[in-house]
Amino acid sequence: MRQNQDARLKLTQKLNKTELLIQRTNSLESGVIELKNDLKQPDDIKNQTGKELAVVEAKFQAEKEKSGGLEDQLNQKETDFAQEKVSFTDLLKTKAVQSFEGVLRSLRRVYDGVAKWHVRGTAVAP
Repeated sequence: MRQNQDARLKLTQKLNKTELLIQRTNSLESGVIELKNDLKQPDDIKNQTGKELAVVEAKFQAEKEKSGGLEDQLNQKETDFAQEKVSFTDLLKTKAVQSFEGVLRSLRRVYDGVAKWHVRGTAVAP
């Protein structure tokens, strides 16, 4: 009997050691899993950052295209304004020339009238 009790005691001790080893193994496995998860976090952060960067790049490109369109519109308006300015300047020059020609015609009539009056006046006076 004593041998049976000693054998049972040894088996119980070995069973306890085995259970402790199993607990340590489970604890180590949990630690390994946590470490793997910790190692995955930088990749997750990198992937998330990459996605956010792609969104920012898309927004930047959209704004760039939008501002490019506005720049094109501004250039077109500047061109249109320059053309209108030239047209208006030409119109003003034409009006000024026409007005000046009208003044010259009026002066010519006055001069012709004065010349006729002067000629008549001198012809009558002798």
